[in-house]
Amino acid sequence: MTEEMIDVKVKNQYGKILEVKALLRAGAKHNDPSQRLAQQVEYITVDGEIIRPTIELLFTSERTDCIYRILEH
Repeated sequence: MTEEMIDVKVKNQYGKILEVKALLRAGAKHNDPSQRLAQQVEYITVDGEIIRPTIELLFTSERTDCIYRILEH
């Protein structure tokens, strides 16, 4: 099974919404109703930085200290 890059919207702790790229885990299906989208993401890329999720499914940038949350569709 292959991994897939998709466009997702994220919101940072200041309320700013961005559209970024996300890599889905191998075998994940973007429209799988049994799992939240955030559970299917291997990482997101923001301004060229690869950011992996924490246990709380948040994405914390080491460059900017911004915390991102994926907005569900």
